[in-house]
Amino acid sequence: MSGDGYRIGLGDLQATWRCEGGQVKVVINVSHGGFSLSREAVKMLITLVKDKRLKGRLQKSLKEAEKTWGGSVYPDISRTHPALVKVVEELGDRAGGRFSKLRVVEIPDDVEWKIEEYDGVEWVTEKKRRWW
Repeated sequence: MSGDGYRIGLGDLQATWRCEGGQVKVVINVSHGGFSLSREAVKMLITLVKDKRLKGRLQKSLKEAEKTWGGSVYPDISRTHPALVKVVEELGDRAGGRFSKLRVVEIPDDVEWKIEEYDGVEWVTEKKRRWW
């Protein structure tokens, strides 16, 4: 774990925010419409991210969004990335795209989890074994 609160996995692409007390911060969308970011949020992300590949993907996503109606950005970034968590915490409701309302939730560090969704509304659940 680094001194600034997050653990780095395989480069900046897999960075994960770790809180005091063994918690992980995860960004989810809590409104119908699905996860997306505002242009303002992506511009802020680009300034915070150090990994050149991730920065390039974010810049490409931003350019694509500027060509579309609504301007929401659908970036390929880990929901636990420390830069994403920081952006959502600092911008609040301005971080989400046109039909998104983003929130940061904290979950125990020792839990295997996944994001589930229905009609764009997301929540975090503990992974369980399932047989069909």
